[in-house]
Amino acid sequence: MGKLIEVYPSLFIVEFGDVEGDKQANVYVESFTYSDILTEKNLIRYLDQEF
Repeated sequence: MGKLIEVYPSLFIVEFGDVEGDKQANVYVESFTYSDILTEKNLIRYLDQEF
């Protein structure tokens, strides 16, 4: 699962990674354009998390 970290007028940045305890391992980012959502099978879900 990825986390939306930045939003720009023409694209957005999603951070992906594995959480191991308090540390994140294998973290990487990918950028997507808004047209990617229309042409690829990207699933975007909004999660409500209580902290």
